[in-house]
Amino acid sequence: MSELVIVGGRVWDGTGTDPRPATVVVRDDRIVGVQPASASLPADATRIDASGGFVMPGMIDSHVHLTSTGAANSELQRLKDLIPLQALRGAANARTMMTAGFTTVRDLSAPGFVNVAIRQAFDEGFAVGPRVLAAGMSLTVPGGHGDSYYRPDVSVAREGIVNGPDEARRAVREWVKMRVDLIKLLVTGGVMTDGSDVGALQWTPEELAAAIGQAHQLGVRVAGHCHGAAGVKAAVKVGLDTVEHGTMLDEEAVALMAGHGTFLVPTIIAGKHIVDHGTAGGIAPHVVRKGEQIGEWHHKSVQMAHKAGVKIAFGTDCGTPFNRPGENALELGYMVECGLSPSDALQSATRIAADASALSDRIGTLEAGKIADLIVVNGDPLSNITVMAETTAIAYVVKGGKVVRHPGLAEDA
Repeated sequence: MSELVIVGGRVWDGTGTDPRPATVVVRDDRIVGVQPASASLPADATRIDASGGFVMPGMIDSHVHLTSTGAANSELQRLKDLIPLQALRGAANARTMMTAGFTTVRDLSAPGFVNVAIRQAFDEGFAVGPRVLAAGMSLTVPGGHGDSYYRPDVSVAREGIVNGPDEARRAVREWVKMRVDLIKLLVTGGVMTDGSDVGALQWTPEELAAAIGQAHQLGVRVAGHCHGAAGVKAAVKVGLDTVEHGTMLDEEAVALMAGHGTFLVPTIIAGKHIVDHGTAGGIAPHVVRKGEQIGEWHHKSVQMAHKAGVKIAFGTDCGTPFNRPGENALELGYMVECGLSPSDALQSATRIAADASALSDRIGTLEAGKIADLIVVNGDPLSNITVMAETTAIAYVVKGGKVVRHPGLAEDA
């Protein structure tokens, strides 16, 4: 039995209470309790001195692509890179995110079930990284987002293309057989796929109902890539759990999400980087054009959802152009620009993200009995949220009771 105590810091436990001087006591992989700073402590416990620091739950990024690089145009690279190389890159990217304070990530699409393999490697202990929830490959329809256009004599096989309700059910069953944690549906067109109308609903209502219903019957949640409001409304009506992006919402879509308890994962940073870097940065013109199409609308959508009480979970779409591993916390600042308070933004990356992933009984807050995922931050993110994205901000990272980052050694295991 090993014990760890984090002393001297201000503890923000993620439950909604104000930060307070306190000590976090950890035994093995679990939090024993958050005690008053004056409480007596186990004499032989390992100590982390968090003096002057901000102690909070480990963060959760609800939307990443571990095998992607953040390159300006990675479509050709993805076709050429061998699956083993993508697995190694994904594991390295995951570790980088962990040392930046993200102790849990949801990978929402990777070829060949690479994200499942990365999760297994971390779970089995022969590689060190965050807790990974893996969706396998996203599911789409013929000609939809993710089914990229090539000239007719070029054949590129793409996993996860379904056509009709029966194929949707079959694919979900196959994905669950491959041990995915959740299902990802590309409900509308997307920014990165040439020829895809970013706002168009691609699935029939029957296909959506079949896929989502089958996933829920088998006990897994469903994330839906949705830009246009029509796709949001169609998917929410048949039980979608999380709306990814939600860039082009209207009042009806927002009301449906609030009424159904559907989470929004806005990924503001993805579109912002595309517009900011543009074609001058090497991003394809069709990507930049669609990024500009959704830019201002996206901010308004987040503002509408927040005001309506929609539950907003943190996510970045990390891996899209210039959206690099380890820089995930930049999203917090963009969320605040859209009207969330710093406390709201931090809760989106902890308690609310845990709830969105059905993990709130295990992670997301610093409470007795929960898994000991926590970080120590240099600075006060409640007064300046941008401190979370500074290179030296994350002093300590504890994942499952083990110190995986400490000062002077950013990637210590």
